[in-house]
Amino acid sequence: MPRKSVHKAPFISFEGGEGAGKTTQAQLLKQRIETHQIPVLLVREPGTTPLGEQVRNIIKTSDNVPAADALLFMAARAQLMNDIIVPNIQTGTTVICDRFADSTIAYQGYGGNLNLDRLRHANELATDEIKPDLTVLLDVPPETGLHRRDADDESTGETQRRFEELPLRFHRNVRRGYIEMARREPARWVRIDASKEPREVADDVWRHVAEFFNL
Repeated sequence: MPRKSVHKAPFISFEGGEGAGKTTQAQLLKQRIETHQIPVLLVREPGTTPLGEQVRNIIKTSDNVPAADALLFMAARAQLMNDIIVPNIQTGTTVICDRFADSTIAYQGYGGNLNLDRLRHANELATDEIKPDLTVLLDVPPETGLHRRDADDESTGETQRRFEELPLRFHRNVRRGYIEMARREPARWVRIDASKEPREVADDVWRHVAEFFNL
């Protein structure tokens, strides 16, 4: 069965560890959707709203404990959902999100050892229990992602540089978390080998996204 959205337009998120290429692939997907004259909006988490951008600045400049990071992300997420994501998907604009709620489970949960159930409940509050129609997991081994320094790939952006410096064990736990989440919800997640060339990865992503538009 082709993928369908429960809203007037699909809500798509990109997830993955450091250096996976999330920002690059989100931008490439937006461009591809636009070629079909389909309304589309790209947002980032944290960010996009005034509150989200403030949270982004706090996180990139502060050495917070995992619980503080998680709560900051939740606050930014709630505002982004209310102000941007929900109004757009309800009125027919596809929304692509560069990271979303699953990042908190992977990073602060699996990586930071916070209670997973508590984080999931907090996410439900922040998102009003709305999940992406499709979550693209760009999967690369941490050793590969952490060594990528492609000037065109902003996926290891300013907010994440603090996480980049954490031990390899942390990043392996984050990857394990993503893989486990994808296995638990195969209808929502698609796991893509992000070690390939960006255009090849983009083609893999498009094969799944095009289903929403009957293309």
